[in-house]
Amino acid sequence: MKLRTITLIGGMIATAVLAGTAGAKAEDAYPNRVIHLIVPYPPGGGADTVARVVAQKLGENIHDTIIIENRAGAATNIGMEATVRATPDGYTLGLATSNLAINPPLYPNMKFHAKQDLAPVGLLTKGLYVLVVNKSVPANSVKELIALAKAKPGTLNAAIAGFGTPGHLALAQFNMLTGANLTPIPYQGAAPALNSVLSDTSQVLFISMASARPFVKAGSMRMLAITSSEHSAEMPSVPNAKEAGLPGDEIFEWYGIVAPKGVDPKHIAFLSTELRKVLTDADIQKKLSNLGAEASPDTHQQFGAFIDEQSKKLGEIVRRSGLKAQ
Repeated sequence: MKLRTITLIGGMIATAVLAGTAGAKAEDAYPNRVIHLIVPYPPGGGADTVARVVAQKLGENIHDTIIIENRAGAATNIGMEATVRATPDGYTLGLATSNLAINPPLYPNMKFHAKQDLAPVGLLTKGLYVLVVNKSVPANSVKELIALAKAKPGTLNAAIAGFGTPGHLALAQFNMLTGANLTPIPYQGAAPALNSVLSDTSQVLFISMASARPFVKAGSMRMLAITSSEHSAEMPSVPNAKEAGLPGDEIFEWYGIVAPKGVDPKHIAFLSTELRKVLTDADIQKKLSNLGAEASPDTHQQFGAFIDEQSKKLGEIVRRSGLKAQ
């Protein structure tokens, strides 16, 4: 029997995901008490929803309680620092995102270092990012968009759905490598950025496929490219980055689980194995797909290598583009 309750923890809203136990556990068994999963975003967004889908199933599988604890702010740094400072006993985990790779060069005074202070547990999902334009923009391809921006400099605005997001990096890379110089207009989140394009206040946006898809299908936006090497099963005609002529490194969204450094390797291995079971479950894969995310089960070693790779690629984009937190 599953039960969902709302718990107030340290002023933060947290959702407890409970699973029935098959009986009392030995005191030295792991896990044998509540696990906290810190999500560095407010409740209700894409990251939070992915975390809750995975936590619900993981809780059922390991017969223990998992509490989602939302600690938003500072481009995920608040939640990640809370994870780093937690007791390394395997009972506090963190939801890592692309920002784990993006933030270090943006925030040179960060109080933690991912490689030194966090232990990878497992990658959860990857999500496509896309380039969309308002339906009124007379460009049906990336090449035409670049030509238009250069022919009429200063006339095209590009919405940013949050500082330091993958979409922000995609725009910075696009401007830097094409010379298009789209004017960045910052917003606090995907919804206001999308509304800016829908109202024609902005004309261009790099954002997640899941966020853009309904508006593209409705005809109010046009999707010009996917910013990675992937294709969309739902929209197979949309070119990937190489086909569209998008320059630079691939950019996409990802979520994973990390723990404070020092957690018993046996606990890490156990959690990694259980996460892979969750992510290979057909029902979970369908739920994640409906959220615009692709389940990406791997080992904790593979996730560690993935973080290193992403840190190098995304960090280089930040450094080349000269982005800095204000």
